[in-house]
Amino acid sequence: MKFNPDKVSGLTGELFERELFGSVINLDPDNKLVQELRARGDGYLPYEKAIQLVKEHTDLDDATEPERIFARDLHATIAEELCPKDYSHLRFYCARHTSLDVMHGVDAFFEYEDEPGQIYRVTLDSSLRDKDSIKADILIGQIPSKEIDKQGKEYEPKDYAYRVNEIAAQILDLFEERMKEAKRVAA
Repeated sequence: MKFNPDKVSGLTGELFERELFGSVINLDPDNKLVQELRARGDGYLPYEKAIQLVKEHTDLDDATEPERIFARDLHATIAEELCPKDYSHLRFYCARHTSLDVMHGVDAFFEYEDEPGQIYRVTLDSSLRDKDSIKADILIGQIPSKEIDKQGKEYEPKDYAYRVNEIAAQILDLFEERMKEAKRVAA
């Protein structure tokens, strides 16, 4: 599949991805990386440039308080463990329909910045189908929906909360591994 930043087409799991992670980011045509992407013509950006493109097109408020309920609940659950006094140290980025998604298999990612300023990243992919292999750190499958009661109030079924906590634990484990590895390398 070839990524075209000017045309976003429906893909299998499109609705699922949008419900989990949020809207496709709007690419600024004047951005240097967007211009590089268009000049290449094949939709490919190297991994770190693809990460940079997503970060440059995500508002900091959106990164620290994601728009979608699932992403916001996941962010809050992780932040409560990593940085309970300041959730802004944990940022969430939606990469749907960007080069990072199409070419590198990453639908979204979290970055955690510790007190010394070191940044750690965990990448996510989502699919309603089983996959033989993934490029992201974690594959997220079916998530039970939040429910709306007869009075229009939202509530969480136990299955939803369990799944959010389960995925948050996987992400926290990866952050912990990466922080330990960084300390080991620095020593």
